[in-house]
Amino acid sequence: MLKRHAIQALRHAGHAQGEIARLVGVRVRRIAAEPSVTYVDEPKERDRRGIGRPANAEPIRGFIVELLTQEPALLAVEILRRAKLAGVHGREDRALRTGPHPAPKDRPPAGGV
Repeated sequence: MLKRHAIQALRHAGHAQGEIARLVGVRVRRIAAEPSVTYVDEPKERDRRGIGRPANAEPIRGFIVELLTQEPALLAVEILRRAKLAGVHGREDRALRTGPHPAPKDRPPAGGV
């Protein structure tokens, strides 16, 4: 099975059959008989076919994005508090993983230096 994978990877990379035979240690006939590889593990294909699990934080993501566009300096604690008050359902740990929350430029760094 590993030789088959090596053959497919080298063919995908554009190597000649003779070179593949020499590198993998098989006959050229075997390489010619091996079907060409079609890779479908691309983001566009996954989106088109709906492959993969939906994000856990998806129910709360829209609320957080809207809130941060209105007030980009909000802390995560305040975002979670407002989400609970608004009745947005979702777990706290999932809400915190929805994306990066960059600190505002005017706030001093943590540690008080």
